[in-house]
Formats: sequence, structure tokens, C-alpha cells
Amino acid sequence: MKYLKKTLSFVLAFAMMFTMVIVPKTSVSEAAASDYTYFDTTMFNYDTDTFNAATKALEKNGQQGIYFNDGGMTTNISNIPVNNKNYNIWTGQPGKNGKDYAYTGLVKSDLDKSGNIQFNYPQAGIFDTTKTTGKNTYTNVKMPFKKDSDGYYYYDSYKYDVKFPNNKPANNAKLEDEGLSKLSSDGKGAFLPFSKNTSRNVDSNPIFHFGMDMSVKFYMPENGQITTSDGSKKDMTFEFSGDDDVWVFVDGKLVLDIGGIHNAIKGDINFNKGVATVYKGQTNASVTTTDIYTSNVLGTNWKNETNKVHTLQVFYLERGRGESNCKIKFNLEIKDQLQVTKSLGNKAEDDKDLKALLSNRFNFKIYSSEDKTNYTAYKNKKYYIYKNGSQTGIGTTGTDGSFTLGFNETALFVGSDFTSGKTYKVEEIVDDNPTYTSTWQTSSKIPGSETIEDKGTTGQKDAIITTAKKESDKTEAANYEFVFTNTFNASLKDDVVVLDYGKPVEIDVLSNDVLYGSTRKVKDIVENNCQNGTLELTADKSKVKYTPTRYMNSVDTAKYSVYLDKIANPTTETANVSIMPATSVYYEDDFGTDDNSNPNVAIVWSEGWNTDGKSQSETQSDKNSQYGWDDSYKDDTGYSNGSAHVSSQNFATATFRFTGTGVDVYSRTNEGVGKISTSLKKVTKNADGTETVKAIKYKSIDNLSISGDYYQIPTLNYDDLNYGTYEVTIKVITVSAENRGTYYLDGIRVYNPLGKVDANPVAGKAYKEAGESNAQYIQVRKDLLDSSKVQAIDTDIQGSLFIDKSEEGITNIGTYKDYGPKNEVYLKSYIDKSDTTKNKIQGVAFNINGYNSDNNKVFIGLKSPTGKEVTVKVTSGEKTEKIKLNSAADLYYQITPDTKGNVVIENMSDNLLSITKVRITSKVLPTNNFALTSTPELMSYVNTFDALQEKQDTNQKDTEDTLDKGDVDINNPGDNDTNKDNSSQDNNEQTKPDNTWNKIMNSIKSWFRR
Repeated sequence: MKYLKKTLSFVLAFAMMFTMVIVPKTSVSEAAASDYTYFDTTMFNYDTDTFNAATKALEKNGQQGIYFNDGGMTTNISNIPVNNKNYNIWTGQPGKNGKDYAYTGLVKSDLDKSGNIQFNYPQAGIFDTTKTTGKNTYTNVKMPFKKDSDGYYYYDSYKYDVKFPNNKPANNAKLEDEGLSKLSSDGKGAFLPFSKNTSRNVDSNPIFHFGMDMSVKFYMPENGQITTSDGSKKDMTFEFSGDDDVWVFVDGKLVLDIGGIHNAIKGDINFNKGVATVYKGQTNASVTTTDIYTSNVLGTNWKNETNKVHTLQVFYLERGRGESNCKIKFNLEIKDQLQVTKSLGNKAEDDKDLKALLSNRFNFKIYSSEDKTNYTAYKNKKYYIYKNGSQTGIGTTGTDGSFTLGFNETALFVGSDFTSGKTYKVEEIVDDNPTYTSTWQTSSKIPGSETIEDKGTTGQKDAIITTAKKESDKTEAANYEFVFTNTFNASLKDDVVVLDYGKPVEIDVLSNDVLYGSTRKVKDIVENNCQNGTLELTADKSKVKYTPTRYMNSVDTAKYSVYLDKIANPTTETANVSIMPATSVYYEDDFGTDDNSNPNVAIVWSEGWNTDGKSQSETQSDKNSQYGWDDSYKDDTGYSNGSAHVSSQNFATATFRFTGTGVDVYSRTNEGVGKISTSLKKVTKNADGTETVKAIKYKSIDNLSISGDYYQIPTLNYDDLNYGTYEVTIKVITVSAENRGTYYLDGIRVYNPLGKVDANPVAGKAYKEAGESNAQYIQVRKDLLDSSKVQAIDTDIQGSLFIDKSEEGITNIGTYKDYGPKNEVYLKSYIDKSDTTKNKIQGVAFNINGYNSDNNKVFIGLKSPTGKEVTVKVTSGEKTEKIKLNSAADLYYQITPDTKGNVVIENMSDNLLSITKVRITSKVLPTNNFALTSTPELMSYVNTFDALQEKQDTNQKDTEDTLDKGDVDINNPGDNDTNKDNSSQDNNEQTKPDNTWNKIMNSIKSWFRR
């Protein structure tokens, strides 16, 4: 009875190419191995429980996977017994259908296109070299076979066992003949390559569970018979005897099916008779045969394909315990051959970085020589192309001996197109400027061959040459194999993240690193120079998390490390990560703590403040391509991020400092809010380390709104400042006579916290790559021209133009209606669907003085205050473009002025459109600030605007995927002085407001009655 109970299981797989290397009898050290022919193999060392657990996780609809076990009625998986299906039970168990029978149907009848076996039951990658769960892999392991007097190659575990040298599994190891195994329970011998050759009294738990994937390339001789050395004929056959599962494929078709956990069962293939036979047991009783020359197996014409290279592939698994034996014997016709393989040295070919390279082609040349001095091109020679063990095509060398290969492809020269006994030179032509970094290794399987690097003698740079010497004492078929292995070295790239929000961010620092299969984990943060926030690894170590802890005004830097475990020489490498503020950064009201006392860090709150709403604990995106847009804000319909600070206490204060050129303070407005008195002070650092704080501006704001309740309104704004550090103090002023006095502080936005950055430092480079260099913001409303200011444009005038345009094309400089907060331009066209001649389209036009299409990008802030869909017609080069939007958030859309810098923006719908700011970025710092102007030429452009051709298929949608780089920036709806209250106020430079909310709403109502 077979038993299978252990902690570790191993699968031995003979993968890659079946090759013969006859070791020369030229040295004492090699004399003992002179009787062997070595086959290249790949071996897998499995952790049984881990592998079984991975298999069980793949099970669906009650279909049990293929387990490694003790052949009993149950399998313990993660310490839980699982009742086995028949294919997981030793077939000799009492009550089963006879003793030692094969369980067929576990695998499909065809290999996949890559030469991999396909199972009909779940399994976690038994023979899949790309899957690493629960197993280690050892490549290029050499397995010794003997050859008998009748010309058969054989391995027979009843005659000798094989072990790794010093019992240490390793790549490139040559297995050693250990003689008859002492581990077999019956004394007949065993095949246990992962166990020490000691008696069971010493090693009571030998390592069972292993398998093979052996691929043999051969030819079909005439009538399927081999001509022996004495001229007689023998049927060409392949024989196997052993346990457990054995599946033999020929040219990708299943020929022998000896599946299941069983004692040794014999099977063979006779290519003369065209019959595959399975003997169910140690005797020849209960025999099943298969006609292999039928349409559903090899095909009726297969036996006549005598000039074609065929492939026989054996998949073998030892899944039981107690005995392990294996015998393989064959006399397949193997001709003289030379093969050149382009190998990928990196593991995990499913890695995204490696996948990008797998389509690369590599150039080779092959030469031959009689004297190893005078080489001639091996021209016009046919070769067979193989990939992963399967033939994929046929090629012919060029007149200069040239041919090409891709990764894991082999060029096989054989038969009449290859002559042994010569010296062959294979050269790989390396490009002068390869697009990858690599470590080149070449090898030849011919004993005594040379590997040299030829630099320049062939006229090519870094040509890699392998030369195989002539062997005069070879008696078997010669098999020259050249393997050119390209191992790509992983490389880490520095990361730069530009933040436009004060929220935490998880940075995928590995996303731009080229790891070529190495584990995507951050090992550690080895240097941390962050001043504006904290940096730590995420729990799964796949990213680093940066949390801003103060208002950012500099570049934070750190260094992280990654252990590169899947490269030629595993090592630890490091790369830098830099975090910096964008040209504008929005901070929540609760960015700091309520007990914060440092205004450089966050807002300092006096007594009398509470929190309204609940803040959302969300992170922002680490992508640099969507400034002003973040998923964590897209659904905010009230307070930003869900909460705001609120106070109704007279003289309650909020104080903060910022470094930059301006700041917006966002608030909630309704009929219950009061006023605020604010001051702006310049903070100067003295040489002795002290500070000078000097008041430079004062503003009082009445936040009253009688028309409704509005959120995220930038009621306070200080802009056009020289770059520096400033202190803002906001004092709540109650209006006791009107029974109102609440103030909401929702957030602040700081502009240009790094000032004007040079193109060389990290910040300048980051801005440049993101298209955000030298950003300048211009408020469209600030210098809006209308008919109340100018009647006609006959000379250049500073400011943008408000226009009313009828359907007939007559353009007027209109009188702007104040039906919105005065920091934004509101457009609401009149659309008569029954009579388009009555349509009256409103728009804004301006010329960007100094615009250069090669140097500048232009973005326009647009929003729909009502949340209804608005169609906007804008300039797009020499054409026009339509943008559809329905977001109430201020989002920036990229537009393209015409060659002279003219821009027209028109509202083509009867829903309200708000235009906020123009943002202009420059690759090269301009000598002067940009300005919006109106010119006679602009007027001419406006008159012809509607006749311009529309740009097709460029509608920008109000979604994350289509938004351009833009900062969400809502301007100040009222930034001057408010009506004075009887309450005591600071002595400041207040003036009367020029626009009240009543006037705004009356204008809106008047407009809507039109």
C-alpha cells in the first residue's frame, strides 16, 4: 500500500530542451561520469500544505482539486481533514475498482499553445514555472541517463538513485549516481532525489512527492524503425514504468494516460505499430491500447512526416508515499543538431516590466569552420523555431548567416542542414543603443567549448560569440547548444509627487520602478528629511504614506529601499521620493488640531469654535496629472470633506500663516451669518532669528446671503502679494441688531507656496513635467469691460470683454448684469427654441498679451452653479470646441487660443455658467506677467467666431478621467468692506461695499423675468 504523509512535497520537472552532452573521457575527475548522458531538467520543491491550500482555494462548484497526500481516504489541509475523491486515493485501497489501476481523464487531450499541460481539475500550478506559491525552482539541473548495448537510453531507479551534490538543491547542479537507494521499503531501490541515501532507520521521513516534465525532440524514421549499429531494424519505442501520475504527449497530443495514485504501472508507445499501450498492474493483464495514427490523436499522415522535428513530452508526478520508482527507456531517433536559444534570465515572466520586453527580437549570425581560424557564413540553412517546447515555425539563415530570435525561442539546425565535427561560432549582434539595461551571459553545452566576447573584430559593437570545439571521439549524435541569456537588471526611479490638497496620500513609489519580476515591496525608509509631514510604509509595504502636518512651503525628501530578489545578483537598491506643494494647495479647516498653538502649522483657534458635520478620513490621489480634482471631493455637496468649524461668539478668532502670493478662505453663507473683520500681516525673519510682524491690509466682509444657503464660497481673498510669509487673522463679528453672527470656516487655499521655482531644481522639474511651470492666475471678473465702461474698441484696452451676441451675428459690448458673486463672471444666454433669430448669446472675449503657443498652456475655470448641464463654446486654435459640464465645482479645462492669443467663451445654453479664472503656464519664465486685453483685432475675431469650423470629437467631460491639470479655485464673492455694525470693530481701512447680496438677487430675479 502507498502512503503519503509529510510536511513538504516536491515536484521534479524536466523542462526546457532535451539535450545530450557527452562528457569527454579526458580527466580523472570526470572519468566516473563518462558512462552517462545528461538531460537538462527544472526541479520544483513544494511545500505540500501550502500548495494543497492554494489548490483548495481554486475549487468551485464542489469540484475537488488534485492533492498531494498519503494516498488515504482523507487529506489534511491546514489541519482540516478533507474527504478525498477517487483520483486523490491510492487505487489499491480495499473496496476500490481493482488493484493498481490508472485513473484517466485528469488532464485535457491537448497541451496549450505554450506547451503546458492543461488539467480538468483545480490545481495551483503543478507544472507552471511562472507560479511560485509554495515552491522553489531549480533550473538547468542535469539528470544522468545510461545507454545500453542495444542503443536504448534509460533511467531505472531499481538500479541506481540520483541525488543533488551534498544533498543541496541548486540551479545548474549535476545529479550524482548514489547507487541503489537504501530508502526503499522493499529493498528494490527508489527514486528520491531530494532525500539523503540513508536507511529508513536513519531517515524515517524521506522526501517523496516529485515529478517530471521532460521534453524530447526526435525524428520519425521510415516505417517507425531504427537502424541499429549492425544494420538490423528495431521498432522505435518509448517505455515508462512507475508511479504515480504519468501523461505522455507527442506533438502536443495525449498518447499515454496513466493518471492517479497507484503502484508502478507500465506503458509504452510503438511508433512502428502505431499503438500506445497501458498495462494496468505489474503484469500484462488488463491491457488498454490506443491507435495513435487516428484523426483524434496524431493524425493519419503523422507517420509519414519523416523530415519534421517532433516532440515527445512526459509529465510525471509522485503524489503518494511509501514507494517511489521510475523507469524510462527509449530509442527515439535523435539526429545531429545545433540549437541556439535566447533565454530570459529573470523569473516571473508575468511581471508587467518583463511583459513589455517579451516581444523584442534579437539578431544573430552563425558561422562554421574546419580549422577554427577561417569562418564562413552558415548561409541558406533551414532551421526549426521552437518556443517553450513547441515548434512555432521554420526559418532560413541569410546569405551572411543571419537569423532572429525572441525570448524563450530556439533555432534548431538538424539533419542534412547541420554537420557535426566542425567548429561553430554563434554571434549575437548588440545594438549600439539598446533600450534596456542587461547582463549578458552565454553558454555552450558542449564540453571544451569556448565563450568569448569579440569587441569590434566583426564590425559590430559588443558582439557576443560562443565557439564549440570539434569533438573527434563522439560516437552518439552530436548536440551543440548555445544559450544566450539576457538577465535584465532592475532599476529604481526617483519619485516626485505634487500635492494640491492637505490630505494624506499613499504614494506608489514602485509604479515607475522597473523591477523585472522582483517582489514589489518597499523594504524600508532609509533616509527621512521631511519637514512638512510624516512618511511611513503602508501595512502591506507596497506604498509609502505621506501625511502633511503643517502648511507646506518647501520640498520634502526621503529615500526608500527595495530588495531586488529576482535579478542575476540579488541586492538592495534605493531611490528618492520628493513631496512638494502644487501651485495652489487646499487645506481643510481641521487640517491641524483644535489645541494647535503654532499658526505656521495650521489654524490657531480661540475659544468659541465648534465643528459642524463629520470629517471624512480619506486620502488624496498621488497622480500629478489632475490638479484640482480628487475623488475624495467629487461628491461633496455641502462642506468640503464633510465638516467645517463654526462660531457665533463675538470676537472669536482664527489665525494662520501661509507662505505664497495669495490665499482664499472658504465659508458657508446664508441669512444667519454675520460679519468678519480680517487683517493681513507680513512676517519677516530677522538675521538674529527673531520675527517682525507688520500689518499691511485690513478687510471686513459681510457674509450675508438672503437668497439661500451656499457652501464652499471663498468669501475672503488676499491676492497679488509679493512672495513671502503672511499671517491672517479672522475675527467673528456678530450683528446683534439683525440677530445674526455665525461664521463658518470650511478651508483655505494657498497660492504659489514655493514662489517662482527654477527649471533645474526638483520642484521646477516636477512642475515642468506636469505642465504647471510658472503658473499665473488671472481673475476674469476683476477687469471685465462692458458698455458702462467703454462704447467701442478702437484701441488696445486693459481688460476682458463682456459681449451680447444675437443669432444674426451682431456683436455688442454688453452691460454686465450683477447676478452672481462679484468675483465670478456669470453668463446666461437667452435661447428661443422656436425662433433662433431671437437667441441672445452671452460670452466673454479677451486677448492674452504675450501668448506663445510653443511656450504657454491656457486653462479656464468653468462651473455650473445650479448643477444643470451647460454647453460652452470656446476657442480651439483656428477652430472652435464645445465643452459640456454640469459640475458646480470650479474645474479647469484646457483651451487653445488662436495664433494671436485671442479667446472667446460663449454660453450656448439657457442655464447659468460661471467663469472664474484663467490659468496660464509657461515652459520658460516670461519676462512680464500676462494680462487680458481687448483690441480691435479681437473684436474682428469675435464677429467671425460663430463661422469657424468646430473641432470634432474633443468634447471634454466633467469627469476625473478627462479633466486636465487644474486647481479647483473659487474666487472671492465679496472682498471689500461691509456695512458697519454697532459692535466694536478694529480700526482699519474699511470702505463701503459696492455690491450687496440684495442687489445681486434683484438682478438675478430681473434677469430670469426676461
